[in-house]
Amino acid sequence: MKNIYDGVVTLDPDGQAWVELPAYFQALNKDFLYQLTAIGAPAPSLYIAQEVHGNRFQIAGGKPGGKVSWQVTGTRQDAYAEKHRIQVEEEKPAAEQGYYLSPDSFGQPEEKGVAWARSHPTKPKASPAEGALGTPVGQVVAQKGELRTRQPVVTRINYRKQALALTSPRIGFPPGLLQNEPLLVQSTRSGTVTDHEIPESPDPGDGPRSP
Repeated sequence: MKNIYDGVVTLDPDGQAWVELPAYFQALNKDFLYQLTAIGAPAPSLYIAQEVHGNRFQIAGGKPGGKVSWQVTGTRQDAYAEKHRIQVEEEKPAAEQGYYLSPDSFGQPEEKGVAWARSHPTKPKASPAEGALGTPVGQVVAQKGELRTRQPVVTRINYRKQALALTSPRIGFPPGLLQNEPLLVQSTRSGTVTDHEIPESPDPGDGPRSP
């Protein structure tokens, strides 16, 4: 954060001049830098005779009556500036990469602007350790006509060539479902599809099964 002060001054008969700055100059600024340019004729000996002190500085080494363009800059040192220094360069967040601060300046639509990207955040993708619907994978266990999982699981069950997508940690089946035919359960774990065959499990309370 820099403040810039400039102007033109006429040198006195000794080729010198005092430049008066605002009364708050030294209270607001620090780390002063100077630049002098002679107007109308070269002045290779022009220099800063005295640096800023008492909110003014002195120029010397010029020709009497000559004009000098001067510039002084100072780094802000007020409380706000000290706490909120501007970073010269910072990494753009991944969600804003490929977007413009001013898309229309580059012939791009509004949807390519950073403001649009911030108001339309992208949903994170499911990790390989998650199922297709974003549910963590667990171990499949069959007990008496119902399918249980020790963790929430995304599975696909093939029964009589009909696929049923299951996403609940605990899913009940009709009482004879596991007794009629085995089930082929596919569960995804770490990106690998594994088949689990659940054998027949007759319920003792149903009585003998017909052949």
